[in-house]
Amino acid sequence: MHKNFITLGLLIIGLSSCQEITTDSSVHVHLDGRSKPKVLVLDIIDHSQSSLPWDLSLELSEKIKDNLKNFGTIYLKDSLALHENVDSHELAKQIQKKPSFDSHIVFDCEFIVAIEVIEHVLTPIPEKKNPSHPQAQSQSFSCKTRIKVFDVRHETAQLILSEIVSHEGFVPWQLSTIDYKKTHYLTKQYKITPIGLGHKTLSQTIAKKIEDYVLLAKSR
Repeated sequence: MHKNFITLGLLIIGLSSCQEITTDSSVHVHLDGRSKPKVLVLDIIDHSQSSLPWDLSLELSEKIKDNLKNFGTIYLKDSLALHENVDSHELAKQIQKKPSFDSHIVFDCEFIVAIEVIEHVLTPIPEKKNPSHPQAQSQSFSCKTRIKVFDVRHETAQLILSEIVSHEGFVPWQLSTIDYKKTHYLTKQYKITPIGLGHKTLSQTIAKKIEDYVLLAKSR
């Protein structure tokens, strides 16, 4: 009877272990067993002096990471992948200025991404005013980012992508007076605003570039 209890206990432990391995594998590997590249996206640096009433870097970061997760081709690491003495925000600032660093500051990570917002402006278009609504004026919308992707699988990080990715858009006068304090990025209405749609397109473009370069480097 005692042996049966021991056997049953070992069986339960074994099944629990298998459960953990299966769950872990479903995150880190593809269905065919190939490992997904492990990617850390650093805190986004915003140098755009955006007039939006929220943290632009936080919004874009969430959107880019959501796109990368939806692709299903990479595994996103969190800030725990960094050495305990390294701050994600400060590291992002450092490598935007000087694109090199020692890979030993990253644990169990293969690629690291640094993104900087360098421009976010709404510019009035004088010739497209509405005479009946002087306060409403069409605008041009521009958002530019600088993205850098590093391969940190070796002792010294290797820069595999450095590019400025931008989005240009047009805001008709009918939509130029949207109050973004009320229609902020956490509301459903924001998703169909010119800014919301522009950020969505830009985030998709950035995420796709990251995926393409990471997968290409991983395959070599």
